[in-house]
Amino acid sequence: MVLFANNNNGNVRVSVEVQTNNASSLSLGSVKIGQRTVHVTQPMVLSPQQTVYKFDVQPAEYLIPGNTTQSTIHINIQDDTIQQNLIALRLMIDDLEPVTIYPIESLGNEYRVIAYCQILGSCFLALSTVPNTGLVHVNVILPRANSMKVQYNNAFYSEGQEIQIQLSDYEALLLECKQCDFTGTLIKSSKKIAVFAGGIDTIVRRGDVESTFLAQMTPVHTWGMDFILVDSNIDDMGDMIRIIPRYRETVVKVTGKTTTRINSTEHYIQRALNRGDIVHVTANKPIMICQILTTGSKQGLMLNVPPIEQYFEIDFHTHCGYNGFVIDSGDEDVTYNSEPRIIGQSGYFAIKIDSNSCQSSRLGFRHSTIFGQRDHADTPYIKDVQYFSKPFLRVRTD
Repeated sequence: MVLFANNNNGNVRVSVEVQTNNASSLSLGSVKIGQRTVHVTQPMVLSPQQTVYKFDVQPAEYLIPGNTTQSTIHINIQDDTIQQNLIALRLMIDDLEPVTIYPIESLGNEYRVIAYCQILGSCFLALSTVPNTGLVHVNVILPRANSMKVQYNNAFYSEGQEIQIQLSDYEALLLECKQCDFTGTLIKSSKKIAVFAGGIDTIVRRGDVESTFLAQMTPVHTWGMDFILVDSNIDDMGDMIRIIPRYRETVVKVTGKTTTRINSTEHYIQRALNRGDIVHVTANKPIMICQILTTGSKQGLMLNVPPIEQYFEIDFHTHCGYNGFVIDSGDEDVTYNSEPRIIGQSGYFAIKIDSNSCQSSRLGFRHSTIFGQRDHADTPYIKDVQYFSKPFLRVRTD
């Protein structure tokens, strides 16, 4: 994980929440920022399945746009069953909305980016190396559709140009695009890297200027062709989605009605999710979808929506404190626990759930995911919203 530029002059407090299916507390092995081993405060155990750790990032470790620095945060969790039981690792930076973090095993070396800075503000993307991999060569190919001006290493790059970057162990890079959009940018690297993207000081739906928000991008080999999206129901204005394709000539259908052909891999679809919508999106080739919204505290938030392929294939527990929907495939052997179906289409449906307590229970859903919301434990005015999916992402073979 990488940090980005911050207006704070002092340390930035980072919270890491780990939630699992099993009923034993997790042990945090270590946290490093660059080569520095970080002091972590006494963990806050919210339940046997949910633990929160905190540490500080120093001003010297903030990312500066266009410059490489040793700012990669490497978190090591010690647990013999973590490969099977890790559900979610959430990172919160000061009062920004929590971000879902994928493990190193789920990373790749080819990405396309969704960012958002449509009104005012700037778009950004951040790159981070995987520890102990040595020198990594990264090529960032900027989209050609719009005018671009991106600074890296005291040089400026414009639309369609390729930025050649070298990163070493624990190094990270923040690239900023003022009055231009990184969406559609192609990133290729010689080894696995982590990629994040988002927006700074832009307007999302409400008409208010939002704080920095970001989401982790998933590598193209984990994208899918079948998605169910749920409106957050937070903002009367509804949410937005952006869709980008892996390949040219991709046909996308939204709830079986609206069909759009995306002719270029640099192009994207943007549309509204109205309040209360549950939308089914399909494509004939792999796509990635991000959902953009504002929360009750008027914070901007971007979610990476998991495709059906990334749904859990075995029974899983409800998630501590989250209310929302279980989205299910409709297999005949699924147990519904008397909960009403909210919608049924194309073989998928959503079931409303209420899990205010931390007494997780096995619902018996298979081939499912969850779209959940809750008030953040430490900062009640922060609304924690996320899609839960497999922590170790399935790889497509086509």
